[in-house]
Amino acid sequence: MIFTDIPLSACLLSAPLGAIAWVWLSRRTRTHTDVPSVPMPPGASWIWGHEMAVMRASAGEAHIRWLKMLGTTVMRIRGALQTPDILVFSDPAAAAHILQNHPYDYHQGAIIRPLAGRILGKSLVWVQDESEHRRMRGIFNPCLTSTCIREAMSDFFSLVRKIGDDVENVCASADGGAATVNMAPLVERATLSMTSRIAFMQDYSQGPEGQAILDIWRKMASTIMSPFGTGAFLLLRRFSFLNDIPVKSIKEQFEVRSTIQRQVQEKIADHPVTKGEETDSTDFLTHLMRLHVKGTISVQELKDHITVFVVGGTETTAHTAACAIWELARNPNVQDRLRAECAHFEGRELTQEELHTKFPFLDAVVRETLRLHPAVPYMERQATKNDIIPLQYPFTTSDGQTMSHIAIRAGQTVVVSAPYYNTSDLFWSDGSVFRPSRWLDETPPRSSLTSWSGMLSFSSGARHCPGYRLALTEIKVFVYSLLVRFTFEDTGDTIKSCVTMSVQSYLAGEVHKGPNLPVRLRALSEA
Repeated sequence: MIFTDIPLSACLLSAPLGAIAWVWLSRRTRTHTDVPSVPMPPGASWIWGHEMAVMRASAGEAHIRWLKMLGTTVMRIRGALQTPDILVFSDPAAAAHILQNHPYDYHQGAIIRPLAGRILGKSLVWVQDESEHRRMRGIFNPCLTSTCIREAMSDFFSLVRKIGDDVENVCASADGGAATVNMAPLVERATLSMTSRIAFMQDYSQGPEGQAILDIWRKMASTIMSPFGTGAFLLLRRFSFLNDIPVKSIKEQFEVRSTIQRQVQEKIADHPVTKGEETDSTDFLTHLMRLHVKGTISVQELKDHITVFVVGGTETTAHTAACAIWELARNPNVQDRLRAECAHFEGRELTQEELHTKFPFLDAVVRETLRLHPAVPYMERQATKNDIIPLQYPFTTSDGQTMSHIAIRAGQTVVVSAPYYNTSDLFWSDGSVFRPSRWLDETPPRSSLTSWSGMLSFSSGARHCPGYRLALTEIKVFVYSLLVRFTFEDTGDTIKSCVTMSVQSYLAGEVHKGPNLPVRLRALSEA
C-alpha cells in the first residue's frame, strides 16, 4: 500500500499536529471577523464615536454623506462610549440577507427592543421568536385587508373633511386668507382619526382620550429630541441597566402605553363581546375580543396589540402625509399637476378602487415622498450567531483586497440604512431629487432585495410593515382631501429632522420646541 513507507513515529507525530491545526482553524472560523477591514469615515469622537454625529444630523444625512464619500454600500462607524463598531449597510444583497433571508437570526438591538417594549408593549415590534412573531402577524392580518379598509373609506373622508373645515376656519380668520400651519399635529390628528376607525370603529382623536395620547406623544418626542434625550439614548446602548431606572424620559415612554391601555380596559368592560352580545363589527378590538374569549390571547396581549396598532399606525403615517404636503408646497408645478388630476372627481368621496387606480400621479407623489422621507430610516439589528453577509457591491480594503462578503461574530450590531438605499444614484437616477414623474416613466431598480416599490420605506421580509396598505390609503385620502380645498405654499423655513420612534421634523435651531413642519395654506375659494 502507498502508506507502508511512512514511519509509525511520523504518523503518531502528525496526529496531534493535525488535531492542533484543526482546532486552530475551527476556532479562527468561529471567531474571525472582517469588521476591521470595512471602510470607516473620519472624524469619530473619542467619547461619542460617530453616533452623536448621526443623531445630530437630519435623519439619514450622515449615512448618505459618509457612504458617498467612501464610495461603498457598507461602512463601519464607531459606537458611542467605546461600544463595538457598528456596521451600516445600504447594499441590496446585505439587506436581503438580514431582512429577508435570515430575519430571525438578527434581533432588535439593545436600544430598540427595550424602547419598543416600553412604548408599545410586548407585541409585534417587540417579539423576537419566529413562531411567536408569525402567530402575532396572523392576528393583525385580518383587520388590515383591502376589505376592511374598503368598508372604512366613507368614514375616512368624513374624518378628514372635519379637519379641513377647521383649517378653513383658521385661514378665514388670518390676514390675507392664508395661515401658516404646523402640519405635524394636524396630520397626527388625521391619521389617529383614521387608524382609530379601524381599531375601535370610532374617531378617537375628537375626545379627551385621543388628545391625551397626542399630547403625551409630543411631550415624549420633544424629550427624546432634546440634547439630554440624545445623550441618554446613547448611554442606553453602553449601559443597558439604565433601561430600568425611572428617569423622566423613560417614565414618559411608559406613559404613552399606560394611557392607551387604561382607555382600552374601559372599552373592554363595555364591549358587546364581554357582555355575550352578538356584533357584526369588523374593528380590531372586536377581533381581539373574540380571540380573548376563546382563550387564544390574554387581556395584556390584547392591550399590547391595540397599542402597536394605534401608535404605529398614527405616527409613521403622519410623518409621510405631512412630508407629502410639504414637498407639494416646495414644488408648485407638481402641486398644480396633481390638482388637475384630482379636479376630474370634483372633490367627492372616492372608493378604495378609485383612489388606487384612477390617480396615477397621486400614487407617484406618495411613492416619491416615501422614497425621500422614510418614517423609519434605520433598521438596527444584532446578530445572534456568527454569519457571513454577502455584498452585491464589493469594496476594496486598504491593502488592496476585494471583499464580496463580510464575516461577523455573534453580537455584532448592524444597521440597514433606508435613506441611502432609497436615494443612491447606484439605484436611482437623480436620486436626491423630488421627481414623482419617475414612477410613471421608469421602473423601480431591480436587485436581490425584494421590497415594496424597490425601496426600504416599509422595510422588507418577515418584519416588513403589515399595515402598509392602510398607510397608503390614509396618506392618499389626506393629500387628496386637502389638495382639492387648499393651495400649499412654502414658508422658506429650513427644516431638519431627527429620529425618536419615527422621524420628527423641526425648524432648524428650534429642536427644543418639538416637532414642527410649517406650510402656508390658503383656501382655494380665496385664491
